[in-house]
Amino acid sequence: MSNKRILTFQDISCVGQCSITIALPVLSAMGVETCILPSMILSTHTGGFKNVVKKDFSDTLPEFCKSWQDNNITFDALYTGYLGNRKHIETVEYIKANLLNEGAPVIVDPVMGDNGKLYSGFDDDYVAATRELCSHADIILPNLTEACLLSKFPYREDLTEQDIFFILMKCAHLGPKTVILTGVSDDPECTGACVYKDGSIFYSRAKKYPGSFAGTGDLFASVFTGTYLKTDEIFKSAQAAADYVSNTINETIKDPTNDYGVRFEKLLKTLVD
Repeated sequence: MSNKRILTFQDISCVGQCSITIALPVLSAMGVETCILPSMILSTHTGGFKNVVKKDFSDTLPEFCKSWQDNNITFDALYTGYLGNRKHIETVEYIKANLLNEGAPVIVDPVMGDNGKLYSGFDDDYVAATRELCSHADIILPNLTEACLLSKFPYREDLTEQDIFFILMKCAHLGPKTVILTGVSDDPECTGACVYKDGSIFYSRAKKYPGSFAGTGDLFASVFTGTYLKTDEIFKSAQAAADYVSNTINETIKDPTNDYGVRFEKLLKTLVD
């Protein structure tokens, strides 16, 4: 599945390593032609900064899509991240119906919250809209908070493997063929993800480091997507993403001056081949 053109639809945070400022360099380094559609532009990401300025592009998105149609531009995959409102989700439906080539996968990172809470500005209506978004996806990559919201399962950090299996199954019932629960592991010394596909689960594992780092979910989703487009292998792609995120965290903790993202740039060269 080489020589693919992907459209990634998510926000641009002008400062802070996340969203499109991760997806574009990562996917490009992996040899994927990467086109972008900004859901909105922010002065910084929302993790710890004050006076964050946002510009929503909801009203302009249909014009972008119409321009692509007029120029016969189509895409071999769609990868979504932080969207922000129901209009953005409607745009995903339009892209899938009109701008994707036959067989193009739709990969959704249903960004809504973390640590058991919704991000600011989101509500139950947005959660319902995100469930609808997931019904259009082939693969979704929620974190634990998002998976609990999608499956209507009470959030807890001490979930059993049976709980996790139930949550993944409920998420799969929304429509995606594969559900990848990020930031979890069956080994306390490791981090990674749990992949649910065809009624079975598989854990990708990588070394766990202390601390919390913004953008790691975006990084996992981007490396997964790039690997999947080149290999068409779900489990291999999840393991590659877990390894890369772990390695970048290890690189980041060496640099105490970086406090708003992970130092993924230093390891981009490892993705080229």
